[in-house]
Amino acid sequence: MAILFEQFPPVKVKHLLTSPDRSCLIHAMKAQTSQPEPGGATLVGLGPGDPASLTREAEDALSEAAEVVLGAGAPARVLPKGTPHTSLDGGPGAVKELVRLARRKRGVVYATLGHPLVDDATALAFCREAHERDLPVRVVPGLSLLDAALLAAGADAAGGLQVVDASAVEASLPLINPQRQLLVTGLGAADAHEAADALRRIYPPDVSCIAVRFERGVASVKEVALSKAGRSGRMDALCVPPVPPADDMRTFTGLRWIVGQLRKNCPWDRQQTHESLKGYLLEETYEALAKLDEGDTSGLSEELGDLLLQVLLHVEIAVEAGEFLYEDVMERIGTKLVRRHPHVFGGVEVESAE
Repeated sequence: MAILFEQFPPVKVKHLLTSPDRSCLIHAMKAQTSQPEPGGATLVGLGPGDPASLTREAEDALSEAAEVVLGAGAPARVLPKGTPHTSLDGGPGAVKELVRLARRKRGVVYATLGHPLVDDATALAFCREAHERDLPVRVVPGLSLLDAALLAAGADAAGGLQVVDASAVEASLPLINPQRQLLVTGLGAADAHEAADALRRIYPPDVSCIAVRFERGVASVKEVALSKAGRSGRMDALCVPPVPPADDMRTFTGLRWIVGQLRKNCPWDRQQTHESLKGYLLEETYEALAKLDEGDTSGLSEELGDLLLQVLLHVEIAVEAGEFLYEDVMERIGTKLVRRHPHVFGGVEVESAE
């Protein structure tokens, strides 16, 4: 399973797993199988909210609780009859309240939809605070909403699966490969319309998706075109199928595939060499410069594409000949840019562009 980590909010588990300081998550993971000490917290995963989906450990934890604090959207019907409970909305105030409750001698039992370390930002932020304050935490796992969404959508993770939180879709666009299956989670708490609009920047608008909605612990699914996703009712997750390579027209991955096919299957492209393409590289450069001089930005977009084709053809030829790889080209320009800009990537301060 491929997980996208770029630009997730700092309290998301995807960020914690890639953060240099993972001690707060490790602290919670180490404590999950032990009973909490007096004055601590038990974080209980409720799965999708159906009592039938509770684990035995979750049932026991809820039955033993003197009172339960329910996370945002968590239904009270999963609790044993007569269990005192309160509800807690998300946000910084919720974390502070959990810390206050955890400091009591009897501690706190916090029950949330899904898995506490996967689906609940408040629980993860609390784990960080608890670690800093040396508060004991026990985590009772539940069926993740991610798992439930995969099952409901009939997604096949064996071929490679990308998972991104709805709040991070736009920031993650450079990492998303439309030729792999994508699952967007957290749509119930984010603007699904904005997430779908961001995806339309790299996907064909008519690609058929599966929208997943959870209602009282039961998942329902419906087919929806990406162009209408976010406009056709509430959904909690969206499964976007892989796009055929020939339809992947708006990403660098797709363009690389097309150029590779030209080198394999087009007689003219196949016979080109570095030497034979030199004139085309110069010609396309001059044509791009002409569009700049004319102020024709639409034409410039097309000419830059023609120029990029020449670059990719040279790289493909080099890869075939064992001269260098795409990754070598990326590394060399990336290294050069970082080295030449210590004021951006290092600790050097500058006062002007000179």
